[in-house]
Amino acid sequence: MMGELLASFRGLPVASLHLDDLWANSQRLAAAAARWAEQLAVSADQVLDAVPGLFAGRPAVLTHGDFAPVNILTDGMTVTGLFDFEAVRLADPLFDPAWWAWSVSFSGPGVLETAWPPFLAGADIDPAEPRLSERVHALQVLRMMEQLARGNLVPGIADIVTDRLDAALT
Repeated sequence: MMGELLASFRGLPVASLHLDDLWANSQRLAAAAARWAEQLAVSADQVLDAVPGLFAGRPAVLTHGDFAPVNILTDGMTVTGLFDFEAVRLADPLFDPAWWAWSVSFSGPGVLETAWPPFLAGADIDPAEPRLSERVHALQVLRMMEQLARGNLVPGIADIVTDRLDAALT
């Protein structure tokens, strides 16, 4: 159901909205990511070098920016709401799925592996899309870097994101 909700959200009209589009331009995103890496003193060259080729020419869609189970309201059977819209932006169609996967990966062994295929199906994303896992990984790394560079995460969460970023870069 979360995949279906995401597919519906991506289809909302955006023409009259003034949205951050940094994540919709691969060159600008790569430049911003290089600044984040420098600020954080992390070595992310492999990911940074891949960004332009991974995302050039891809469409931009409306993204929630923090699409995770914690931001979904449910009555136990169906999804009844979506909240926390402070990070809404235009980005690659895999931006929200990448962050959803990152969030769900905290749920314990096997949860993501079980939930990922039906999530992709609901979100109308082809699991056989070329370079899917590479794009998802890059988006997760860049999003963690962005969050840490902004410096507005509470200390415990910042430590978790830092540990996850370190693991993703090794």
